[in-house]
Amino acid sequence: MSGLIEGLPDAVALRCLAHVPFYLHPKLELVCRSWRAALHSAELFRARQEVGSLEDLLCVCAFDPQNLWQLYDPVRDIWITVPLLPSKVKNLAHFGVVSVSGKLFVLGGGSDAVDLGTRMAVLQPTRYGHMIP
Repeated sequence: MSGLIEGLPDAVALRCLAHVPFYLHPKLELVCRSWRAALHSAELFRARQEVGSLEDLLCVCAFDPQNLWQLYDPVRDIWITVPLLPSKVKNLAHFGVVSVSGKLFVLGGGSDAVDLGTRMAVLQPTRYGHMIP
């Protein structure tokens, strides 16, 4: 990240971006590569915590088409579609989900195509990570 907002140190610019609601992040990602990197960074999540701009969102998995994950923002009454899980499995079933410290854990389950490499996926606000048991 460098030069997020001309004339401002990146730390200050990041705090400015921290005030932007999550539903606008996909639009802000289109501004430039440095903004996209900032919006996907752990630093932004920490800055959002520091400035108190975390949001309560309900996460829902619609099974059709292909396990589409959506976030519901009850304050704004809008649905936000998040990218597909980075997995070859397209139809999950019988899985558990829990949210801890700003991360969404998708645990276990089965599917019509077994994906041995992804037993648990961690969804962060705009990034994914894998954990193998």
